[in-house]
Parts: sequence; structure tokens; C-alpha cells
Amino acid sequence: MSYKFRKHLCISGGAMEAQEWIKASVLESKDKAVLSRFVKRFPDLSFYKETEESLNNLEASQKIKFPQWLRNLLTTVGFIAQDQLEFRVSGFDEDYRFGKDRLTGFWFLPWFVYGEEQERNWLELLSFYPIAHETDRHTSRLIVSLREEDQAVYDYYYMDMMDAELDAEPIEDCIQLAFTSYISLFDHVTEVKLEDGTIIIAREI
Repeated sequence: MSYKFRKHLCISGGAMEAQEWIKASVLESKDKAVLSRFVKRFPDLSFYKETEESLNNLEASQKIKFPQWLRNLLTTVGFIAQDQLEFRVSGFDEDYRFGKDRLTGFWFLPWFVYGEEQERNWLELLSFYPIAHETDRHTSRLIVSLREEDQAVYDYYYMDMMDAELDAEPIEDCIQLAFTSYISLFDHVTEVKLEDGTIIIAREI
């Protein structure tokens, strides 16, 4: 599904609208607080939320089924900037196995689409779905589980998966915990880069 088609099905608004979406959502109070803080830290961004229609279309096009927790989050609030958006995080919830220097780069939100066929096969086998990849190196990925009981965000390194497959080792051993939840990822975003290269730094609140 193209970005423009998906954007047409989504609802967009400014910070005030986003705060109203959060208040009206079915999310837990602690999760609402995190998302509300995120909006306050980036008050000049445009925000969006998926609709049931947009998610149904995405599920059909990708041949997947989102867990309810992810649907609840995506229909509450997200952030969007033209055709591309990158973000930088302060760190992961868990120790990052490749060294802190790798977190100096930006991550790209690929609008919930699988990459090449080989990666899709890996992720489908393990019931994961991609949410972002490292912009500079294109080698590290952030993924979420499609299992209802698991709301964490995980990281894997592309070459590790390749090596494991070639050595006939379990590819699931290459996947590491990055954030305890998708909500937690929002709380770690420190900068957002727009399509024109503009970098927006989070406000101190």
C-alpha cells in the first residue's frame, strides 16, 4: 500500500488534536501520560492516527494480523512528516549490544512494510513485524511481536541473521530486547528529522 493512500485514510492534526485523541483513547492512564508528554515535547509536529479502515487495508496488503494492543496505539496517535520521517533516541531500555555509538544515528520509520523477501521470511517465521531501521547503516532493525501477549520492541542486526542462517543456528537468538514497550520508545525520542532535513529537538518539560 502506498504512503499517499495510507495517509488519505489516516486522521491528522496538531498538538491540541493529538492530546484530545490521547484523552479519548482506551489506553491505560500511564500510557496516556507517556504519549501526552511526547506531544508536549514536540508541539510543532503534525500528528496522525490510523483508522480502523487504514489498519484493515494495511493488514490485507501485508497479509498479517495486528495484535489488539498495537491497533489501540496506532489508532490513538503517531507522528508524521510528509513522505519520510526519522527519529533519534536517547538510548534503549536494555543495554545495546552494538555499543552506544550506534545510537548517535537516526532511525527511519518505514510505514509498516516488510523489507526484502529474505527478511520478510525471517520475521514471518518468528511472528515479528518491522517498525523502523537504522538510517545510516541500514543494518539494524526495530521490530514488534505480532503476538498479543508481547508488547515489547526488539532489535536485530541484519548480518547476524544472515550469519545464523548460513551456520544453521537459531535466528531467534539474534533478536534482542530494545524497549519494554512501544510506548516506551516514544518516551526516548529526542529528535525528529523531517523530509527537508529540518531537525526538531524535543523540548524540555
